[in-house]
Amino acid sequence: MRIKILGLGLALLSTIAFSAHGQSINLSGRWDLSAEAFLSQPAKGNGGNCQFVGNANISQLGDSFSGNAAMALVTGIQGCPAQMDARVDGTVANGAIQMSMLMGPLGTAQFDGRAPRQKGSPMGGGFSVVSGNFTGTTGTWAGTPSAQIVPTAGFWGLAALTLLLLVAGARMLRRRQTVSSR
Repeated sequence: MRIKILGLGLALLSTIAFSAHGQSINLSGRWDLSAEAFLSQPAKGNGGNCQFVGNANISQLGDSFSGNAAMALVTGIQGCPAQMDARVDGTVANGAIQMSMLMGPLGTAQFDGRAPRQKGSPMGGGFSVVSGNFTGTTGTWAGTPSAQIVPTAGFWGLAALTLLLLVAGARMLRRRQTVSSR
């Protein structure tokens, strides 16, 4: 009987450990965002930096996420758009984040960079506009997903939970054997 309980416990623990290891951070929630774009339009005589700040509301399912972003111009040259409202779609896996933002007539931009290690820590990288009025514009971006209010159990938390479940199960089995022996 003890061998069965031990075998079941080890199988359950290894399953939980594998699940915890494969778990990626969930980026759902509000992101604080900033971006710096370099406009290079020599034909129009415009060239220079545009700096934006704003936020995004993101919902993640598995490795994919989507949502909406709104950023406003903080400083910049003539020709910088006053605001950027965008539909965000992307993926996060293996410490990397990739996303696209569809910004209406401003264009579609492809973003890539490093994912945060945990909520509340920074992420960022580079971007380039691949279609629309600002095609060819490149820049950098940074963001911080809001810190999680309710912490999730990591590997050691799941291992402790498994151990508690095994102890409770063993006690119930012992109690059941005692009752059936009477």
